[in-house]
Parts: sequence; structure tokens; C-alpha cells
Amino acid sequence: MWPASTFKVPHTLIALETGARSGPDDREPWDGHDVHPAACRADQTLGSALQNSCVWYYQRTATKIGRARMTEALAKLHYGDEKIGDDLTMFWLEGPLTISADEQADLMEGLARRTLPIAMRHMDAVDAMMLQVPGSFRRSSPVDVGVTWDPDATKIYAKSGSADDDSHARPNVRWFVGHLTAGGHAYAFASLVLDRGELSTEALTQAAAGLVDAGLVRRSR
Repeated sequence: MWPASTFKVPHTLIALETGARSGPDDREPWDGHDVHPAACRADQTLGSALQNSCVWYYQRTATKIGRARMTEALAKLHYGDEKIGDDLTMFWLEGPLTISADEQADLMEGLARRTLPIAMRHMDAVDAMMLQVPGSFRRSSPVDVGVTWDPDATKIYAKSGSADDDSHARPNVRWFVGHLTAGGHAYAFASLVLDRGELSTEALTQAAAGLVDAGLVRRSR
């Protein structure tokens, strides 16, 4: 399945590793076009663009990285089927790039264990941008999914992704992927929901339920 905005995780790693982006504060001006979500209708930094899930910022970032370096990086990361296709600014949103839930979890495990072929400081920076606040999971804005955790004992790093097919030729997609540390252990997870009907926060609530069942977070209500 195409990764949609979960691709912002490897995309950010690649941008930092190649020098296409200098760091979390690397700023781009908004061009005034009407974009969604509303938080993206403003100048963005790399950090805010990841948290707000701003497609336009990452499309510019892909252009800065370039086809050759993007192709090489996807191969080094063994990311999904590694396909870019003709459009360097859309391949993670509409294909041809696809990835399975197991492959998503593999990438998150590599990030958690710091075994990816990426500089440690860049993995640290991306984790800092993905850090979740107890009581909610972020999907461009915080979503109350009915769980919480002790932020001193448990750290959750995650990214959502969504893609809708208005033609109904393909199912709509919702992702929530990430990793967490708790009790001196690291865990990776990938939540995927597919449906030809309307979808919203199902991947987040599915992930929350799984983490509760695993004893890694607790119900807040």
C-alpha cells in the first residue's frame, strides 16, 4: 500500500542525511495557495511540516534531494518496493511507491535501535519531531484516542498517514506507524486500516488498542 504521509519519516531522514535540509528549523515560505490541513497555510520549518503533515513542504524537499539521491536512499533503507516513477513530488502519495505494514515496522525498528544507515544525530532529530504527547496521538493535530502514559518512563514516536481515492478504484488508507521505549525495551508498531468507505482516525485508535493490549500504555477513560 502507498505510504502517504508516513513517508515523511524516511523523507526527513534522507533530507537531513543528504544535506537537502539543514535541520528541524529549516524554513520554507508558504506560497499562499489553499492547502490542507489549515496549519499548513503558513511558513513551515522541517519540524513543523512533519508535525502538521504539510505536503507542499515535502514536495519542495523532494526536489532539493533530487531523483538520483532519493533513489539511492530508498535502496539503502530497503524502503518498500523503492519505486519512484515519473513524478518526484507525488510518488509516496499516489504511487508507484508501496510498502507493507511489516516493512513499515521494520523501518521503525531500525530507527528505534539506531541500526539504519543514517547518522545518529539525524535519527535523534527525527525522533524529537515525532515525539507524542501523553493523552493523544497526532494526526496533523492531536487526536484524543483514550490512552495515556508516563512520559518519564515511556516515549512514543509516531507518524500518521492517509490517502483517499475519490474514484473508489482503490481503498482509502489510514496509517499510524512508530516506535516506543518503555522499561528499557524498544518496540515498533504499524497500524493500517483499509476501507472503500469513509475513514478518519481508525488507524490511531487501532494502534492505541494494540498498545493497551500489550501493556505499554493505559486507558485514560
